[in-house]
Amino acid sequence: MVLGIDLGTSFSTAAAFVNGKMRFALDGRGEPCVPSVVHFPKKGYPLVGADAQRLRATDPENTVAGVKRLLGCAPDSPELRVAQANSPFQISTERSGVKIITQTGEHTPTEVASMIFGYLKRRAEVLFGKDVNKAILTLPVKANDATRTSTLKAAKMVGLDVIGTVEEPCAAALCHGLDEFKGERLFMVYDFGGGTFDVSIIRQTDNNLRVLRADGDEMLGGDDLDMALAKRIASYVWEQKQVDVTKDVVRWDRIQVACEQAKRALSSLDHARLRVPDAIPGTRGAELDLVVKRPDAESCWSGLVQRSMRTAVEAMVATQVRPDALAGIVLAGGTTFVPLVQKQVVKVLRRPFIKSEDPQTAVATGAALLGAKAISVAY
Repeated sequence: MVLGIDLGTSFSTAAAFVNGKMRFALDGRGEPCVPSVVHFPKKGYPLVGADAQRLRATDPENTVAGVKRLLGCAPDSPELRVAQANSPFQISTERSGVKIITQTGEHTPTEVASMIFGYLKRRAEVLFGKDVNKAILTLPVKANDATRTSTLKAAKMVGLDVIGTVEEPCAAALCHGLDEFKGERLFMVYDFGGGTFDVSIIRQTDNNLRVLRADGDEMLGGDDLDMALAKRIASYVWEQKQVDVTKDVVRWDRIQVACEQAKRALSSLDHARLRVPDAIPGTRGAELDLVVKRPDAESCWSGLVQRSMRTAVEAMVATQVRPDALAGIVLAGGTTFVPLVQKQVVKVLRRPFIKSEDPQTAVATGAALLGAKAISVAY
């Protein structure tokens, strides 16, 4: 048995293809997508997943989210400076490397990531009733050697034997009937996740994939849409109350979480209620209670979505592939639920998109298939 693991910025998923069926390592809620969050309590073991996510509202300084973006980061990198500016938890950059500071001490990003891998491994073992030791990991297209090394080390720290890695867009492509297709076709994988955006142009010949072009933006994801909306809310509060809500770590994190929830609601509704109790310190009307309309949210997100489109178009230009040569565009990643993203894919890339049953689990599904079937991927 080989576990396909997608370590995501926002959510992580583990899957295995067993007896002709895809099985997911479900968390305590029965969900395959586990929040990539680790909480460090004063006493006891760290909490991972949904239990840790709930504690972001009350103790964000000791709750680590988005650790994937820190894996392999150099102390002087612009990515790390962005993380330091936007994270409620403390990140130090001493000579010994990047460290996350919590009430239980210092932790490297690799150590925190290993806790997520360990949680997924344990959930898989509960599901299958036996030890699960082999895994295929997925990696962003733009992952450098340091990121790859840190990710592999994190998995090995919890006893996983990593028998292979695959780029996230390629993994997403594998869950679209690859083993049943005969012939040749070109397609694009547009993978907009919580923390990274990846795009690949892929040529398929029977059950063989060849990646003609892989590109991405490692600092673009759904989390950035949340932050853009949160900053719009912060500007509104300043105009109305002359209070800077970004200065209070706890309240600011609550607002970001509420914006993420509003983004999800706006994927199916034309408006969403954004309510954060005690969000505005020092005022009588301390509660933040707003109705966010989809067009207003989309105006915050438009520039970020256009960034993804530029990257996708550049990949097509580099490979000299015209839109009409593509059989379709495979959507992967939770951010592709956003209607603005889907509209722009059709408008800019001029091809229909192919949507899996759950874009959030497509990457882990593909990795699991790769570990179970005779499929080849070449770069």
